Amino acid sequence: MVIIKKYRRKRMAKHAFMKLLSATTSIKYCYRHVHARKELQRLQQDAKKLSIKHVSDSKKNNLEDRLNDMIKARSNSRGF
Repeated sequence: MVIIKKYRRKRMAKHAFMKLLSATTSIKYCYRHVHARKELQRLQQDAKKLSIKHVSDSKKNNLEDRLNDMIKARSNSRGF
């Protein structure tokens, strides 16, 4: 009888430990998931800002190139 109680207590303790371990793993998973999602959103926002800046920079460079071409065309037409 004593041996049966000993094994029963051991099995119950192991079951409680495994349940606790599973809960801990689930909490860690949820925390990492939330943290990764926030990091992804931050990176996407940074990428949008950079792409907008890049597009505006490229438009600015395009306008400068067109202006320089117009200046060259006018100076060529005047014979300078």
